[in-house]
Amino acid sequence: MSHGLVVGRARQLTRLVGEPCIPYTLLASDQCIGMKSPASITLLTSFLAIAGLAAGVLSPGTSAGAGLYVAAVLVACFLPHRRFVFLVAAACSALVVLTQILASVQFGHPPAASALFLHALTLGAIWLVALLGLALPKLRERLSGLEAESANVQRTLADTQQRLSELEYDLATAEQRLAQSNQELAAAEGKLAHAENKLKQQSKHTETALGQANDQLQVQTAQRQRMERALRDAQAQYTSLIDSLPVHVIRKDRQGCFAFASRSVCKLLGKSWDEIRGKTDAELYERHLAEKYREDDLRVMESKTKFESVEAHDLPGSGRIWVQVIKTPVLGPKGNVVGVQILFWDVTAREKALNELRESETRKRMIFEASMDCILFTDESGKILEFNRAAEVVFGYLRQEVIDRNMIDVFVPPELRDRQRTNVERYMGAGELGSMLGRRLETSMIRKNGEPFLAEMTMQPIPLAEDATGFAVFVRDITAVKKAEEDLVHAKEAAESANRAKGAFLANMSHEIRTPMNAIIGMTELVLGSELDNEQRDYLRTVLESGNSLLALLNDVLDFSKIESGRADLEETEFNLRQSVEESIRSFLYRAKQKALGLSFEISPDTPEWFVGDPLRLQQILVNLVSNAIKFTDQGSICVHVHTVSTIEDTAVLRFEVSDTGIGIPANKCRKIFEEFEQADSSTKRRFGGTGLGLAICARLVQMMQGEIGVDSEEGRGSLFHFTVSLGLPEDRPRTAETFVTPPVVLIANSDAAGGGKPESGLRILLAEDSPANQKLALGLLKKHGHHVIVANSGKEAYDAFLAQPFDLILMDVQMPDMDGFEATMAIRAAERDSHVPIIAMTAHALKGDQERCLEAGMDDYIAKPVRAQTLFEAVSRVAGFRQAPVSPGS
Repeated sequence: MSHGLVVGRARQLTRLVGEPCIPYTLLASDQCIGMKSPASITLLTSFLAIAGLAAGVLSPGTSAGAGLYVAAVLVACFLPHRRFVFLVAAACSALVVLTQILASVQFGHPPAASALFLHALTLGAIWLVALLGLALPKLRERLSGLEAESANVQRTLADTQQRLSELEYDLATAEQRLAQSNQELAAAEGKLAHAENKLKQQSKHTETALGQANDQLQVQTAQRQRMERALRDAQAQYTSLIDSLPVHVIRKDRQGCFAFASRSVCKLLGKSWDEIRGKTDAELYERHLAEKYREDDLRVMESKTKFESVEAHDLPGSGRIWVQVIKTPVLGPKGNVVGVQILFWDVTAREKALNELRESETRKRMIFEASMDCILFTDESGKILEFNRAAEVVFGYLRQEVIDRNMIDVFVPPELRDRQRTNVERYMGAGELGSMLGRRLETSMIRKNGEPFLAEMTMQPIPLAEDATGFAVFVRDITAVKKAEEDLVHAKEAAESANRAKGAFLANMSHEIRTPMNAIIGMTELVLGSELDNEQRDYLRTVLESGNSLLALLNDVLDFSKIESGRADLEETEFNLRQSVEESIRSFLYRAKQKALGLSFEISPDTPEWFVGDPLRLQQILVNLVSNAIKFTDQGSICVHVHTVSTIEDTAVLRFEVSDTGIGIPANKCRKIFEEFEQADSSTKRRFGGTGLGLAICARLVQMMQGEIGVDSEEGRGSLFHFTVSLGLPEDRPRTAETFVTPPVVLIANSDAAGGGKPESGLRILLAEDSPANQKLALGLLKKHGHHVIVANSGKEAYDAFLAQPFDLILMDVQMPDMDGFEATMAIRAAERDSHVPIIAMTAHALKGDQERCLEAGMDDYIAKPVRAQTLFEAVSRVAGFRQAPVSPGS
């Protein structure tokens, strides 16, 4: 820039700034009023307002008061707070209104319109001046600001003019220096060109070196990144490994501050790693634990050795726990100790197992020593390792005398030693137990004094230390046991012999007693069927009743003998309950009518009709109880009631009750009457006879049927015998029954119920019987009813008669000379071709298995002696289809 241009610009600026300022006149100022105190302004304002009020009151029609009010508001504008202007304006407005009110009151008429207009203008002027007064301070402040800016501009102008002079001087000096600089610049440009050439050359070399350094730097960066990545992976693997270990890991520095803690430790302490980092044991554990941990850490760091221990801690509510702790020093790069590393884990289960193992070992040792059997432990070569106290007593050796000696050489007799060694060698070689290992066997052993004794011995392989195998040998001296067994065998043989003799005696006695009883009862019934006078008929009835009593006694003795010997079995057959109960009670209808007793039975509606069980044994119990009820009842009635107790799947429990109105049973006898040979009245003056076996047999049979029997009785008022039995339910039968109630004393023997069969023209019957009395009885009964009878005195004669002529029926005695009934039956069945002759066995044998043996031999039916007419003809009707007229005692 030239010197002339600069000077021109400076002069223009001088003209612009140097123009005279336009003076501004203040609209109002504090000096216009002549005071600055707010108190004086307030006093003046109050004076003007009061003067305006006085002018308004004294000259109501003039504008003097309005001017004074406006002047008061104008003066109030100079107060420091703007709200005072509104307060003064409001006060003046109130005074104007008050003036008008006072004028109206003074003159007693409403103000004129002109007066009201004047007052309205006054109010408007007051508020206009108030509003203008509010803007006055702002305008005054703006004017003061303009004056200050003008003064500043003038000062700046003076400074600019001075600076301009200095610039003109500097400009001249600068032009001189510029010329000099141009010369220097030209010289510098030459040097710069030379430097640029050198710089280009150096730049090429630098770029080459920089490229090489950059390549090296990239390689180093890549290596560092790989190392950092590997380090992160290793750290992650280390952390993952630590977290997956079933142990807790902690690392501390020398000051005891936590430098690392596994995730399991954080979980155990219930804190995050950020909460644990840098903390000490004193901040995390109780005082006594923290002190112990710190002492252990210091000992490890000072000694540079590993510390290992099992610590026990008692936790509230959790019991005692055990912790395995391992502490090792952490070494720095220079081999100095920089901290300690701790591994610990819960070993409560292991310690408890060890404690239990120690207790178990103690218990086993106590059992080993307290055992009454001899116990020896040996190694695989037979060397004795343990020897208990019982062995010392039995063998006579002290423990220290046999330890490390070979058991076979010490205790086994010479003749058995080779066998014992062979068995042990077989097991050790091939794992075979042999004949002596793992089994109980009786063998001979020897004591210290050389005395042999019989022992029971067993050997079991047991593991020993270092995978070795040994043997546990158990020995029991059975000398006394064997003697007791021999005595028991002799006693058993004697008992069995006595039992067989008892059975044979009972069988023979049954046969020998029933044979004459058959003749006595049968002949008596035959004679009762003939014409007799009353005295003769009474005598014969007494004979018949006595025979029946003797027969019942014989049956009771046989039944009790079979039950007591365990030879009484229960059948499993399907039967009709109502029919069985009715048949049992029907047999007592005649005796009940003789004593004028009511006899009835009732089966509850919910009881099924068909069951699976032994109907004959059930009838035997009912017959015994009903017979006793009739026997001990002189007036009243006997009732049998049956109902269902429970039904579970295919099994039902029934309850039978037999009630009477008889003499009753004393309370102290109610339980004893079910024992053998016990009666309610066993004195020599007793009124009723009997053996006392009937109820005992009933109790045994009920027990066999998985039930219970009992009695409720009151002396003089009757008895209620009750029992329960468990019976099966058939699958193909309905399990509901219709209601059927049998009224008392309506049982009627319907002997004509069996229908069909041959007419009463008689049968050709072969009677095989060796007893003349029984022959006469059978002939009398059969011929009386129109049958043709051929008698054979032995089985051989019966067989010959069968071959000689045809028969409709054969009555076969079992026990006969030459050929018994079984042999004769089998011979007849072998000789039969196209026909089958029914054979009924008549035998005095009534023990267990007799009926089954008859049926297996080929017989069709079985009746026991003494033969009753009704029983005989019912059997004939069953096997031959012959309808027989009813037969009743004494008819």
